[in-house]
Amino acid sequence: MNITPNMKLTVVSDERLEKDSSFYMTSSLEDILPGDVFLITAPVLRELQIPIRNGERLRLSFQDRAASYGFEAEVLERVKKDRLDYLRVKRLSPIIRVQRRQDFRLEIELDGKLDQAYVDMSGERKVRRLPIVTKDVSGGGAFIRLNTQLFVNENVVVYLPLGNCGDIKAFPASVRWCARAEVQDPRWKWYTGIMFRHREQAEKETLVRYLFALQQRLRKMEADKEERSRPGLKKSKE
Repeated sequence: MNITPNMKLTVVSDERLEKDSSFYMTSSLEDILPGDVFLITAPVLRELQIPIRNGERLRLSFQDRAASYGFEAEVLERVKKDRLDYLRVKRLSPIIRVQRRQDFRLEIELDGKLDQAYVDMSGERKVRRLPIVTKDVSGGGAFIRLNTQLFVNENVVVYLPLGNCGDIKAFPASVRWCARAEVQDPRWKWYTGIMFRHREQAEKETLVRYLFALQQRLRKMEADKEERSRPGLKKSKE
């Protein structure tokens, strides 16, 4: 797997993770330098830039359509470029596949909702409901867009029209990653990957079957539309 500039990265410091199990930082790859050295944007967590010391060991991971990959790195130095902060890190281990995406995945835009728990100023626990739209959905999770930042390992509930006859179905889920949208869109400022927390394997299998059937229906609709648009299909009346 080749790592390329602009890829989104999840950055983990085992030392910090031991103190806070939600300490998963985000970054992106700016440039690839000689000697297995990478230039990455300064890692952030909950929109705050995290100070990283020289010599600190990190685990970096990224993903493509097929799988997730990761490697270990050491921070060489902090640098500034165009008034922005970056880290120069040296790769210490081979890039290996850490998780394979075996789920059937359907690229489709579905409007839905997401419930996020929060604590208000009085200390009372409440839930806010946020609008979302999917980019793709699989039996194991979804790539969604929304206007609010979520945090890695945060538990949420997602509502999507994936039940029988398009009924709205609730999916308890965990946030795997969250990054700022690459394309400026006032509606969707954040891209987020979520993993469904199925109670039973049968729930996942049912969802995969539904997604597969939905794909077949969409393909048939597209084929019928193309067939109707072909010239010469309608016979002229004599």
